Amino acid sequence: MKAFIARKRWWSLVVGGGLAGLLALVGAGFLGTGGTIPVPVAYAETNRNDGWVTGDQSGSLVGRDPEGKFTQAFPLKHTDVSIQISGPLARAQVTQQFENPYPVKIEAVYTFPLPQDAAVDSMTLTVGDRVVKGTIKKREEARAIYEAAKRRGNVAGLLDQERPNIFTQSVANILPGEKITMTISYVETLGYDDGIYSVVFPMVVGPRYIPGHPPDPVPSLGEGWAYDTDQIPDASHITPPVLKPDTRSGHDLSLSVKIDAGVSIQDVQSATHDIVVNNSKASQAEVYLKQEATIPN
Repeated sequence: MKAFIARKRWWSLVVGGGLAGLLALVGAGFLGTGGTIPVPVAYAETNRNDGWVTGDQSGSLVGRDPEGKFTQAFPLKHTDVSIQISGPLARAQVTQQFENPYPVKIEAVYTFPLPQDAAVDSMTLTVGDRVVKGTIKKREEARAIYEAAKRRGNVAGLLDQERPNIFTQSVANILPGEKITMTISYVETLGYDDGIYSVVFPMVVGPRYIPGHPPDPVPSLGEGWAYDTDQIPDASHITPPVLKPDTRSGHDLSLSVKIDAGVSIQDVQSATHDIVVNNSKASQAEVYLKQEATIPN
């Protein structure tokens, strides 16, 4: 979604360690300890034929059970995006709700986009009545902490920045029927062009060209449709399957924006979605999707 309003370093974040938490700055990343990382090769092989998925597989985690057997999709139920704009800055909170529908404990991984210049500064993992806050550490350290928590059987989360605008979120040791809520916060500077400020929230990691040749016989480790290659060694981590044209996503998204411009707002428009705009003051406005929940597109 792109709404016009008159508009690093890579890292990893770890959440976990039982109920202790650390953010991991990998390259940097967020880490929440107490978990494991899935390597959904079987699922990836299924989709590498054409890169397409069905509606109930899109925008979803994939995972494996404690014996290393791969499950099917681990559905993303709902995404809620709340953005607060103050002057030229935007602070956003993205809340994603997942649920384990399987009779076994699983590990899961989910690849999703954020704005190109977003600076993620917090991640929270909520499992039942347990709330774990992430800490930022260097990628290798975050990964090591996450793996250790996984071996202990703790619930944990790991957020890796694969590209400036592509993130991979891993959640470990999710019990049968358990509901998981991941909340990510970031800040960014509004875009500005010819008197118009804009804010953009991406809803899909689009297909991309992957040059080079895959290694032989080394398998790809990510869940994407592409094999790792000699030119793009992490291709399997940045190519999540996408929906076929005219196919409905299996989950929905709600989005709200509160604007405090500090000066009079001339107009608020969205180039991609129907919106509702409520102006409380000349310099303030609240913006919502016309359909309170919409499919990511």
